[in-house]
Amino acid sequence: MDYYDFADTDERTLNGALVKNAYCQQEDGELSNYVLLIELKYTPEEWKKVRYNG
Repeated sequence: MDYYDFADTDERTLNGALVKNAYCQQEDGELSNYVLLIELKYTPEEWKKVRYNG
């Protein structure tokens, strides 16, 4: 589980400008943080490879 939150950023790029706009909306209470749930499904053998990078 993770939380997505817009952060104040450099707005010299298009992406930065879009994030800055979302940040301002969030600060004004027009947007709120939201929860990201990512379900991972591994077999025990796959999990060992993922966990131990090998």
